[in-house]
Amino acid sequence: FVYQVVLESSGEQLGKVETLRTLFAQNSTLPVWFWKIWYFGRIPWERKTITPESQLQSPLLRTVLAHA
Repeated sequence: FVYQVVLESSGEQLGKVETLRTLFAQNSTLPVWFWKIWYFGRIPWERKTITPESQLQSPLLRTVLAHA
């Protein structure tokens, strides 16, 4: 949702769009069994997603106000 709002309002892509296959390949410690249960046994490997982590690490974000 955040990705779509930022894209529509600013034209900027906040985060990295990746497939589930790519995410699992990058982090082989993820529990595949959990996702098999979540998707009723059929993981949609080519489904595209944006993780909150990729949005948080985006170079487009900057701190506007910080407190100690």
